[in-house]
Amino acid sequence: MGQIVIFSDGLLDLGPLGDLRSAADQRLSALTWAERLEFWRGSGARGMPGGDEVLLINGALCADRGVLETPLGAAYRSSTGRLGAARCRPSEVELTKGGGGASRPLPAGWRLMERPWHALDGLAGRIASEITDVCAGWKTARAACGEHPVFVAAGVSIGPGAIMDARAGPIALAEDAAVEPNAVVQGPVWIGRASVIAPGALIRGATSIGPWCKIGGEVSGCIFTGYSNKAHDGFLGDSLVGEWVNLGAATNNSNLLNTYGEVTMRLRPSAALEKTGRQFFGSLIGDHVKTAIGTRIFTGASVGTGTMWAASAPLQGATESFEWATDEGRRQHGIEKFLETARTVMKRRAKELSAADETQLRALHAARR
Repeated sequence: MGQIVIFSDGLLDLGPLGDLRSAADQRLSALTWAERLEFWRGSGARGMPGGDEVLLINGALCADRGVLETPLGAAYRSSTGRLGAARCRPSEVELTKGGGGASRPLPAGWRLMERPWHALDGLAGRIASEITDVCAGWKTARAACGEHPVFVAAGVSIGPGAIMDARAGPIALAEDAAVEPNAVVQGPVWIGRASVIAPGALIRGATSIGPWCKIGGEVSGCIFTGYSNKAHDGFLGDSLVGEWVNLGAATNNSNLLNTYGEVTMRLRPSAALEKTGRQFFGSLIGDHVKTAIGTRIFTGASVGTGTMWAASAPLQGATESFEWATDEGRRQHGIEKFLETARTVMKRRAKELSAADETQLRALHAARR
């Protein structure tokens, strides 16, 4: 069998979400590219590369399984020449990435992202499409209302009084996921393996929740990469959340300016202020972030990896990585204490901090000095 290579061209800047994850492992829709390819391989999807073929896929590409039909020798590029996908021989990989191959325009519906807020553009449609693709063989549960399906994998539980509202799109509950009593889920929504929707929660459409998350309160138009908790009341809207995040009770974010104007933001404190082109954008929350009870997160905030925010002042703008904020001031979180906490948190999900992630975290910490 040939190879599929998910590559980064360096033009997708996800701020803190890119600190610990490759392009293949970014959850920018219902699934990551790695999950999508695993499913396609397991389902015997047509078009998988064979023999000495290599299928190159840009990790910033939004595309359906039609990408598997990329012809040998073809290279799909944007109007600016940016490579989206190509099929070639192993000896031609670098030439193709550098501009070789028979260039073709990106097919209709495909697009290349550059910034995190681009993941929210068309998110509802992408989630619905991926659910339809991935869950075709799953069992279905009865929706409380709506004509779209509610797909349920093995081990799923839906508590009494929970409402599956499928009027605007499908809903998928992956293996061992749970929707607790009196929660409301409005499609299109993906709920990942072993994730739990708390009693009375409201999960609005265009939301993707990765594995092993606990989600309560109100969530709308968000992506949770996985292994993160927002277990209590509070609102989170139009936001992207990394892994191993814990948002304290009554943490709320704003996803709309009082002026109703375009949201601008910095991905990092040293980065330029950028226009998002969006009226609605909440926050970008990096891995291992913790917030105290009652935290307020302003529109367009970018929260650096490892930040611990326990200040009564609102969290706004872009924070440095490993920011330790209290009413006594802001300082850098000590790396050894941070790693000790990270290991404790990950152990609760039967996970261990990898040597590679520890090395990267130490490098990020040292870069702040």
